[in-house]
Amino acid sequence: MTMIPSFIVNVLVWSAYVITVDASSCGGTFKSNYGEINNSNYSSNNGYNLSCFWRIEGAIGSRLMIGFKNFSLGNQTGCGEEYIEIRHGNVNSSKYCGSKIPEKVITQSQNASIVFVTNHYTNLIGFHLYWKVFTKPVLITSPVSWELANKECEQNGGKLMEPDLDYLDTYRESISEWMEANKISEIWVRKYFTPWVFLKGCTSEFYVHPQMKYIVKNNQQKICQNVCSGYNYFGLQKRNCVCLNDVFSSNDSCSYRCDGNTDEMCGGNYAYTVYKNNFCYTSSKSWNGTLTQNIFGSSCLPWNQTSLKHSTFPDGSANDAKNNCRDPSGYGAPWCFHNSAYWARCDVFKCLGMLL
Repeated sequence: MTMIPSFIVNVLVWSAYVITVDASSCGGTFKSNYGEINNSNYSSNNGYNLSCFWRIEGAIGSRLMIGFKNFSLGNQTGCGEEYIEIRHGNVNSSKYCGSKIPEKVITQSQNASIVFVTNHYTNLIGFHLYWKVFTKPVLITSPVSWELANKECEQNGGKLMEPDLDYLDTYRESISEWMEANKISEIWVRKYFTPWVFLKGCTSEFYVHPQMKYIVKNNQQKICQNVCSGYNYFGLQKRNCVCLNDVFSSNDSCSYRCDGNTDEMCGGNYAYTVYKNNFCYTSSKSWNGTLTQNIFGSSCLPWNQTSLKHSTFPDGSANDAKNNCRDPSGYGAPWCFHNSAYWARCDVFKCLGMLL
Protein backbone atom coordinates (compact mmCIF):
# COMPACT_ATOMS: atom_id res chain seq x y z
CA MET A 1 0.00 0.00 0.00
CA THR A 2 1.29 3.47 -0.82
CA MET A 3 2.63 5.27 2.23
CA ILE A 4 0.94 8.65 2.58
CA PRO A 5 2.35 11.16 5.07
CA SER A 6 0.17 13.65 6.91
CA PHE A 7 1.01 17.24 7.68
CA ILE A 8 0.16 18.27 11.25
CA VAL A 9 0.23 21.98 11.95
CA ASN A 10 -0.40 23.45 15.38
CA VAL A 11 -3.00 26.20 15.15
CA LEU A 12 -2.16 29.67 16.46
CA VAL A 13 -5.18 31.58 17.72
CA TRP A 14 -3.64 35.06 17.77
CA SER A 15 -5.60 37.87 16.18
CA ALA A 16 -4.57 39.52 12.90
CA TYR A 17 -3.55 43.16 12.53
CA VAL A 18 -3.99 45.54 9.60
CA ILE A 19 -1.89 48.69 10.13
CA THR A 20 -2.31 51.91 8.18
CA VAL A 21 0.91 53.89 8.56
CA ASP A 22 0.83 57.48 9.76
CA ALA A 23 2.59 59.44 12.48
CA SER A 24 0.45 57.77 15.17
CA SER A 25 1.03 54.16 14.07
CA CYS A 26 4.71 54.35 13.22
CA GLY A 27 5.92 51.32 15.17
CA GLY A 28 4.93 48.63 17.62
CA THR A 29 5.32 44.97 18.57
CA PHE A 30 2.87 42.39 17.23
CA LYS A 31 2.23 38.75 18.10
CA SER A 32 -0.14 37.72 15.35
CA ASN A 33 -0.04 34.89 12.83
CA TYR A 34 -1.04 37.33 10.09
CA GLY A 35 -0.81 41.07 9.61
CA GLU A 36 -0.51 43.85 7.05
CA ILE A 37 1.29 47.20 7.00
CA ASN A 38 -0.05 49.63 4.41
CA ASN A 39 1.05 53.18 3.73
CA SER A 40 -0.19 53.38 0.15
CA ASN A 41 -1.91 56.67 -0.73
CA TYR A 42 -1.20 58.38 2.57
CA SER A 43 -1.34 62.17 2.72
CA SER A 44 1.80 64.30 2.45
CA ASN A 45 1.28 65.62 6.00
CA ASN A 46 2.15 62.33 7.68
CA GLY A 47 4.42 60.82 5.01
CA TYR A 48 7.52 62.97 5.54
CA ASN A 49 10.42 62.37 7.93
CA LEU A 50 9.15 59.03 9.20
CA SER A 51 11.35 56.56 11.02
CA CYS A 52 9.14 53.60 11.89
CA PHE A 53 10.07 50.36 13.62
CA TRP A 54 7.82 47.30 13.90
CA ARG A 55 8.74 44.02 15.55
CA ILE A 56 6.91 40.78 14.76
CA GLU A 57 7.20 37.93 17.24
CA GLY A 58 6.09 34.42 16.34
CA ALA A 59 5.79 31.31 18.47
CA ILE A 60 8.98 29.51 19.50
CA GLY A 61 10.25 27.38 16.61
CA SER A 62 8.13 29.15 13.96
CA ARG A 63 9.20 31.07 10.85
CA LEU A 64 7.89 34.23 9.22
CA MET A 65 7.13 34.87 5.58
CA ILE A 66 7.02 38.56 4.60
CA GLY A 67 5.69 39.53 1.18
CA PHE A 68 4.66 42.69 -0.66
CA LYS A 69 1.36 43.44 -2.42
CA ASN A 70 2.47 46.89 -3.59
CA PHE A 71 5.78 48.74 -3.55
CA SER A 72 7.09 52.08 -4.88
CA LEU A 73 9.53 54.17 -2.85
CA GLY A 74 11.14 56.19 -5.62
CA ASN A 75 14.34 55.58 -7.58
CA GLN A 76 17.61 56.19 -5.77
CA THR A 77 21.09 54.76 -5.47
CA GLY A 78 21.92 52.67 -2.43
CA CYS A 79 18.58 53.06 -0.64
CA GLY A 80 20.11 55.75 1.57
CA GLU A 81 17.17 58.12 2.18
CA GLU A 82 13.89 56.27 1.64
CA TYR A 83 13.70 52.54 2.21
CA ILE A 84 12.25 49.55 3.99
CA GLU A 85 14.67 47.31 5.87
CA ILE A 86 13.80 43.79 7.04
CA ARG A 87 15.97 42.32 9.78
CA HIS A 88 15.83 38.75 11.04
CA GLY A 89 18.20 36.38 12.78
CA ASN A 90 21.53 37.63 14.06
CA VAL A 91 23.00 39.04 10.85
CA ASN A 92 20.33 38.93 8.12
CA SER A 93 19.25 42.36 6.90
CA SER A 94 17.95 43.60 3.53
CA LYS A 95 17.07 47.12 2.33
CA TYR A 96 14.49 47.78 -0.38
CA CYS A 97 13.75 50.91 -2.42
CA GLY A 98 12.74 51.78 -5.98
CA SER A 99 9.60 50.51 -7.68
CA LYS A 100 10.25 46.77 -8.14
CA ILE A 101 8.22 44.56 -5.79
CA PRO A 102 10.73 42.67 -3.60
CA GLU A 103 10.88 38.89 -3.40
CA LYS A 104 9.31 37.19 -0.40
CA VAL A 105 11.49 37.11 2.70
CA ILE A 106 11.54 33.85 4.67
CA THR A 107 13.13 34.09 8.10
CA GLN A 108 15.15 31.39 9.83
CA SER A 109 13.78 32.35 13.26
CA GLN A 110 10.47 33.37 14.83
CA ASN A 111 11.18 37.12 15.03
CA ALA A 112 11.66 39.90 12.50
CA SER A 113 11.94 43.68 12.51
CA ILE A 114 10.70 46.06 9.82
CA VAL A 115 12.19 49.55 9.53
CA PHE A 116 10.62 52.24 7.34
CA VAL A 117 12.46 55.53 6.71
CA THR A 118 11.43 58.54 4.59
CA ASN A 119 13.02 61.95 3.97
CA HIS A 120 11.48 65.41 4.14
CA TYR A 121 10.83 66.28 0.52
CA THR A 122 9.62 63.28 -1.51
CA ASN A 123 5.94 62.43 -1.79
CA LEU A 124 6.03 58.61 -1.98
CA ILE A 125 3.49 56.36 -3.64
CA GLY A 126 3.91 53.87 -0.81
CA PHE A 127 3.98 50.16 -0.02
CA HIS A 128 1.72 47.41 1.21
CA LEU A 129 3.28 44.38 2.89
CA TYR A 130 1.94 41.39 4.82
CA TRP A 131 3.39 38.73 7.09
CA LYS A 132 2.45 35.19 8.00
CA VAL A 133 3.74 33.16 10.92
CA PHE A 134 4.03 29.42 10.33
CA THR A 135 4.79 26.78 12.94
CA LYS A 136 7.04 23.93 11.90
CA PRO A 137 5.06 20.95 10.57
CA VAL A 138 5.02 17.59 12.28
CA LEU A 139 5.42 15.08 9.47
CA ILE A 140 3.98 11.59 9.97
CA THR A 141 4.19 8.65 7.59
CA SER A 142 0.83 6.91 7.80
CA PRO A 143 -0.90 4.68 5.20
CA VAL A 144 -4.38 6.04 5.79
CA SER A 145 -7.09 7.80 3.80
CA TRP A 146 -7.57 11.57 3.75
CA GLU A 147 -10.46 11.23 6.19
CA LEU A 148 -8.41 9.26 8.73
CA ALA A 149 -5.39 11.53 8.28
CA ASN A 150 -7.56 14.50 9.23
CA LYS A 151 -8.76 12.72 12.40
CA GLU A 152 -5.21 11.71 13.28
CA CYS A 153 -4.14 15.35 13.15
CA GLU A 154 -6.98 16.41 15.44
CA GLN A 155 -6.11 13.63 17.92
CA ASN A 156 -2.58 15.04 18.09
CA GLY A 157 -3.88 18.54 18.86
CA GLY A 158 -3.18 19.87 15.39
CA LYS A 159 -4.79 20.51 12.06
CA LEU A 160 -4.25 19.09 8.58
CA MET A 161 -2.27 21.64 6.60
CA GLU A 162 -4.06 24.10 4.37
CA PRO A 163 -2.81 24.10 0.75
CA ASP A 164 -0.94 27.38 1.29
CA LEU A 165 1.91 27.95 -1.18
CA ASP A 166 3.50 30.46 1.22
CA TYR A 167 3.71 27.68 3.78
CA LEU A 168 5.30 25.29 1.27
CA ASP A 169 7.82 27.97 0.32
CA THR A 170 8.68 28.54 3.98
CA TYR A 171 9.41 24.89 4.74
CA ARG A 172 10.08 23.56 1.23
CA GLU A 173 13.67 22.54 1.93
CA SER A 174 12.98 20.63 5.15
CA ILE A 175 9.83 19.02 3.72
CA SER A 176 11.68 17.88 0.60
CA GLU A 177 14.55 16.45 2.67
CA TRP A 178 12.08 14.56 4.87
CA MET A 179 10.20 13.19 1.86
CA GLU A 180 13.42 12.05 0.19
CA ALA A 181 14.71 10.38 3.36
CA ASN A 182 11.41 8.47 3.77
CA LYS A 183 11.01 7.74 0.04
CA ILE A 184 7.73 9.68 -0.05
CA SER A 185 6.43 11.25 -3.27
CA GLU A 186 2.92 12.37 -2.28
CA ILE A 187 1.38 14.20 0.66
CA TRP A 188 -2.04 14.81 2.15
CA VAL A 189 -3.11 18.39 2.80
CA ARG A 190 -6.50 19.72 3.86
CA LYS A 191 -7.67 19.57 0.26
CA TYR A 192 -5.73 16.68 -1.21
CA PHE A 193 -3.64 17.57 -4.23
CA THR A 194 -1.39 15.32 -6.28
CA PRO A 195 0.31 16.73 -9.37
CA TRP A 196 0.74 13.24 -10.81
CA VAL A 197 -2.94 12.81 -11.75
CA PHE A 198 -4.58 14.68 -14.62
CA LEU A 199 -8.35 15.20 -14.67
CA LYS A 200 -9.78 14.14 -18.02
CA GLY A 201 -13.30 15.29 -17.25
CA CYS A 202 -16.80 13.90 -16.94
CA THR A 203 -17.48 11.02 -19.31
CA SER A 204 -20.73 9.24 -20.12
CA GLU A 205 -20.75 5.65 -18.90
CA PHE A 206 -21.52 4.68 -22.51
CA TYR A 207 -17.86 5.47 -23.33
CA VAL A 208 -16.41 3.81 -20.22
CA HIS A 209 -15.24 0.23 -20.80
CA PRO A 210 -13.75 -1.05 -17.52
CA GLN A 211 -10.86 -3.50 -17.47
CA MET A 212 -11.47 -3.96 -13.73
CA LYS A 213 -14.22 -2.73 -11.41
CA TYR A 214 -14.21 -2.26 -7.63
CA ILE A 215 -16.77 -1.20 -5.04
CA VAL A 216 -15.15 1.20 -2.54
CA LYS A 217 -17.15 2.29 0.52
CA ASN A 218 -15.16 5.52 1.07
CA ASN A 219 -14.39 6.06 -2.59
CA GLN A 220 -11.98 8.85 -3.51
CA GLN A 221 -9.37 9.68 -6.09
CA LYS A 222 -6.36 8.28 -4.21
CA ILE A 223 -7.88 4.88 -3.39
CA CYS A 224 -9.05 4.32 -6.96
CA GLN A 225 -5.65 5.41 -8.28
CA ASN A 226 -3.94 2.83 -6.06
CA VAL A 227 -6.06 -0.14 -7.17
CA CYS A 228 -5.84 0.94 -10.83
CA SER A 229 -2.09 1.65 -10.80
CA GLY A 230 -1.47 -0.78 -13.68
CA TYR A 231 -3.91 0.96 -16.03
CA ASN A 232 -3.79 4.21 -18.00
CA TYR A 233 -6.95 5.79 -16.56
CA PHE A 234 -9.39 5.35 -13.71
CA GLY A 235 -12.97 6.51 -13.19
CA LEU A 236 -15.14 7.30 -10.16
CA GLN A 237 -18.92 7.03 -9.83
CA LYS A 238 -20.29 7.02 -6.27
CA ARG A 239 -18.80 3.79 -4.82
CA ASN A 240 -17.70 2.47 -8.21
CA CYS A 241 -14.01 2.59 -9.10
CA VAL A 242 -13.15 1.41 -12.63
CA CYS A 243 -9.75 0.85 -14.26
CA LEU A 244 -9.43 1.86 -17.92
CA ASN A 245 -6.87 1.64 -20.71
CA ASP A 246 -8.69 3.93 -23.14
CA VAL A 247 -11.24 6.69 -22.69
CA PHE A 248 -13.26 9.07 -24.84
CA SER A 249 -14.25 12.33 -23.20
CA SER A 250 -17.73 13.82 -23.29
CA ASN A 251 -19.46 16.78 -21.67
CA ASP A 252 -21.71 15.09 -19.14
CA SER A 253 -22.44 16.47 -15.69
CA CYS A 254 -20.61 15.02 -12.67
CA SER A 255 -22.05 16.38 -9.43
CA TYR A 256 -21.59 13.53 -6.92
CA ARG A 257 -19.17 14.21 -4.08
CA CYS A 258 -16.85 11.39 -2.99
CA ASP A 259 -17.65 9.82 0.38
CA GLY A 260 -13.95 9.55 1.23
CA ASN A 261 -13.11 13.15 0.35
CA THR A 262 -15.95 15.56 -0.32
CA ASP A 263 -13.56 17.97 -2.07
CA GLU A 264 -13.38 15.47 -4.94
CA MET A 265 -15.99 14.50 -7.53
CA CYS A 266 -17.25 10.92 -7.91
CA GLY A 267 -19.17 10.97 -11.17
CA GLY A 268 -22.79 11.72 -11.85
CA ASN A 269 -26.02 10.24 -13.13
CA TYR A 270 -24.86 7.73 -15.81
CA ALA A 271 -21.40 9.36 -15.87
CA TYR A 272 -17.88 8.91 -14.45
CA THR A 273 -15.27 11.39 -13.31
CA VAL A 274 -12.20 10.15 -15.22
CA TYR A 275 -8.51 10.77 -14.43
CA LYS A 276 -5.35 9.98 -16.31
CA ASN A 277 -3.41 7.67 -14.02
CA ASN A 278 -0.03 8.06 -12.42
CA PHE A 279 2.11 7.79 -15.54
CA CYS A 280 4.26 10.53 -17.01
CA TYR A 281 7.63 10.93 -18.68
CA THR A 282 10.86 12.37 -17.38
CA SER A 283 12.60 11.90 -20.73
CA SER A 284 10.27 11.45 -23.71
CA LYS A 285 12.86 9.41 -25.64
CA SER A 286 13.16 6.86 -22.83
CA TRP A 287 9.44 6.59 -21.98
CA ASN A 288 8.25 3.00 -22.51
CA GLY A 289 4.67 3.03 -21.23
CA THR A 290 1.80 1.11 -22.81
CA LEU A 291 -0.44 3.67 -24.48
CA THR A 292 -1.64 2.86 -27.99
CA GLN A 293 -3.75 5.83 -29.03
CA ASN A 294 -3.01 9.51 -29.60
CA ILE A 295 -4.55 12.44 -27.79
CA PHE A 296 -7.46 12.50 -30.26
CA GLY A 297 -8.33 8.84 -29.61
CA SER A 298 -6.97 7.42 -32.89
CA SER A 299 -5.14 4.08 -32.73
CA CYS A 300 -1.39 4.15 -33.22
CA LEU A 301 0.25 2.54 -36.22
CA PRO A 302 2.91 -0.10 -35.43
CA TRP A 303 6.36 1.48 -35.63
CA ASN A 304 7.66 -1.22 -37.97
CA GLN A 305 5.15 0.06 -40.55
CA THR A 306 6.41 3.64 -40.43
CA SER A 307 9.29 5.64 -41.90
CA LEU A 308 11.04 5.46 -38.49
CA LYS A 309 11.17 1.67 -38.34
CA HIS A 310 14.99 1.72 -38.18
CA SER A 311 15.14 4.25 -35.30
CA THR A 312 16.26 3.55 -31.74
CA PHE A 313 13.51 2.76 -29.20
CA PRO A 314 13.73 2.27 -25.43
CA ASP A 315 12.24 -1.21 -25.95
CA GLY A 316 14.96 -2.14 -28.46
CA SER A 317 13.66 -2.36 -32.02
CA ALA A 318 10.54 -1.05 -33.76
CA ASN A 319 9.11 -4.56 -33.49
CA ASP A 320 9.56 -4.42 -29.71
CA ALA A 321 7.95 -0.97 -29.47
CA LYS A 322 4.85 -2.38 -31.23
CA ASN A 323 2.23 0.38 -31.61
CA ASN A 324 2.92 2.10 -28.28
CA CYS A 325 3.48 5.86 -28.07
CA ARG A 326 7.18 6.70 -28.30
CA ASP A 327 9.47 9.57 -29.22
CA PRO A 328 12.21 8.17 -31.49
CA SER A 329 12.69 11.53 -33.26
CA GLY A 330 13.28 13.61 -30.10
CA TYR A 331 10.11 15.69 -30.53
CA GLY A 332 9.93 16.25 -26.77
CA ALA A 333 6.81 14.21 -25.90
CA PRO A 334 5.56 10.70 -26.71
CA TRP A 335 3.63 10.53 -29.99
CA CYS A 336 2.64 8.11 -32.74
CA PHE A 337 1.54 7.86 -36.37
CA HIS A 338 -2.14 7.15 -36.93
CA ASN A 339 -1.52 6.57 -40.63
CA SER A 340 1.59 6.66 -42.80
CA ALA A 341 1.45 10.44 -43.28
CA TYR A 342 -0.05 11.91 -40.10
CA TRP A 343 0.95 11.83 -36.45
CA ALA A 344 -0.12 13.38 -33.12
CA ARG A 345 1.17 13.48 -29.57
CA CYS A 346 -0.19 11.06 -26.99
CA ASP A 347 -1.97 11.64 -23.71
CA VAL A 348 1.19 11.56 -21.60
CA PHE A 349 2.66 14.64 -19.96
CA LYS A 350 5.96 15.54 -18.34
CA CYS A 351 6.37 14.46 -14.72
CA LEU A 352 6.09 17.22 -12.14
CA GLY A 353 8.61 17.53 -9.32
CA MET A 354 7.80 17.29 -5.62
CA LEU A 355 5.66 19.98 -4.05
CA LEU A 356 4.94 21.99 -7.19
